[in-house]
Amino acid sequence: MKKQITVLFTWLMVATSFAQTTFTLDLIAEGNFGTTNGDVFRRNTTVSPPTTSSGVYQTANSTTGFNVLQDFVVLGNKAIIAEKPGSNCRVVIADYPSLNEVHTFTTSNAPQTLKFVSPTKAYVSMGNPGDLQVINLANNTWSTVSDPTNKISSSSSFMEHINGVLYVAMGQNIVKVDTSTNAVTGVINLSLGNIKGMVYDQIGNKIWILNGSGKLQSIDIANSFALGTIINTGISSTKLLRLYNQKLYFWSSSKKMYLYNINTPGSLPLSEVFTSTLPGASYSFAYGRSFDIDTNSGDFVICSANTFSAPGHYQVVDGSTYSIIETGSIPNCAIPNKCILKTFDQSLSIVPDLDSLALVSGQCSVQLTAPTANSGVITATTTDPISYTSQGNYTVTWTYSNGSASMSQTQSVIVKDTIPPVPTISVLDTIKVSCDEQIDFKPMALDNCVDSVTATTNSSLMYTTAGVKDILWTYADGNGNSTTQNQPVLVICNETDIEELSGENIRIYPNPVTHFLHIEMNNDVYQKGVIYDLRGRIQQKFSMNAELNKTVDVRKLSAGIYIVQFSDDLGNYFRKKMIIQ
Repeated sequence: MKKQITVLFTWLMVATSFAQTTFTLDLIAEGNFGTTNGDVFRRNTTVSPPTTSSGVYQTANSTTGFNVLQDFVVLGNKAIIAEKPGSNCRVVIADYPSLNEVHTFTTSNAPQTLKFVSPTKAYVSMGNPGDLQVINLANNTWSTVSDPTNKISSSSSFMEHINGVLYVAMGQNIVKVDTSTNAVTGVINLSLGNIKGMVYDQIGNKIWILNGSGKLQSIDIANSFALGTIINTGISSTKLLRLYNQKLYFWSSSKKMYLYNINTPGSLPLSEVFTSTLPGASYSFAYGRSFDIDTNSGDFVICSANTFSAPGHYQVVDGSTYSIIETGSIPNCAIPNKCILKTFDQSLSIVPDLDSLALVSGQCSVQLTAPTANSGVITATTTDPISYTSQGNYTVTWTYSNGSASMSQTQSVIVKDTIPPVPTISVLDTIKVSCDEQIDFKPMALDNCVDSVTATTNSSLMYTTAGVKDILWTYADGNGNSTTQNQPVLVICNETDIEELSGENIRIYPNPVTHFLHIEMNNDVYQKGVIYDLRGRIQQKFSMNAELNKTVDVRKLSAGIYIVQFSDDLGNYFRKKMIIQ
């Protein structure tokens, strides 16, 4: 990457930055032997302000860390962690990047090195005794690789998967394992001494080996595993072999990094291309596997365990200019032994326009609008629905991408109807029916989500005895909201078929009434008066006594709806609805 502007800033971990590149860095801390402080620590400068996590595994699982975190590998959304204390070892499968634990294997053996060969298959090299385990991530089981000729004699520090074969560095040789049958199929014998590094060159279809005294050798996979000429780079005390853009990278114990160009080797001995300024003696510098190259950018990171106690130190370097992107240390990160780096050109970095996305809620539905980043230049996308019509709680993951990097934000969505239906008739009129007559009428209500709701009831809709009955109607919208409404029913069982007298000659007022009800009649055909509640219970009686005007004191009655019934001596009825406030 090309970064020209120099920026100096100070942050919590006393880091310094000298370029425009942002990055994410997973620093894997082995931890101190006999403690449980091994974990993964994450530094992220793609956000503003930059963030540095505490132990990710401990935080995600509310537990302690690892007692000697030996290896850590990632493929897609899964990570595997190997723990190698003196006993009670573990191999943990976790989600990535959260590191929420999915499954844990326990073993008395000593897991040394991990290698993914597919999203559902990985291998673990064990050291006490030496064997090789295959992990099935589809069902979270593991089993021992078949080794009928006892070629696996110890643990391995390097494994490469190439075209269905796992190449396992074992001492001075390489053991081949068929990953379809999980069985050892042969050995490649070398004469280079103990292997200190192994990488695969896909373009040349060759495995490259580095020993501890700066010698390189290739293995031609397509040509019956023919061994190439040993190349003496002239560098001593070498380790940490990596490959990027047809160049072999490795380090010396003097904190110098060297490149060997496979296509154009150049003159030997090699000259260093970068010298690290990280603290730490030769053994603690670049401890374990703590060197990584971002294969998209060529930028790299080197780490130091310093005095084998926290904090852990790192240096992120521009792979083109060898200028330092950031030098820093992470508190509580004890003894980094591996690192994973991803860098991004800051001019292409992603900054969401909102630090956090607001909760979106609706009574009946929600239609989402995609958020934006970089002042509206980048519009987020999602594989989740953006329209919701069913009641419930949802989480939408939005992804911003600029073609070089991507980042995500989540947004919470709630669809919850809290408004009950509203009856279309505020007060239902009294229904008049004959005995054994079925009531077919069903009132309606309006609802904010489902338009109209037809009432239901558990009350009887047919009666065999005369009187004032009561129907309790319920309007339910299907979203947990309901409204109830009472309706009086006048049941007439008149075998003589005498019609009710007309009520046009009678008037009651005021209605609604609070204290006294006034009655005016044009004739004296009604002699008796009864006030019923909506359940048909008599609340008050009065007599007209041939009076055409009468005042009835209703102050003892509670507020509500009542039926005032007038009757004559022949049993004929007339009723009016009265409301008491």
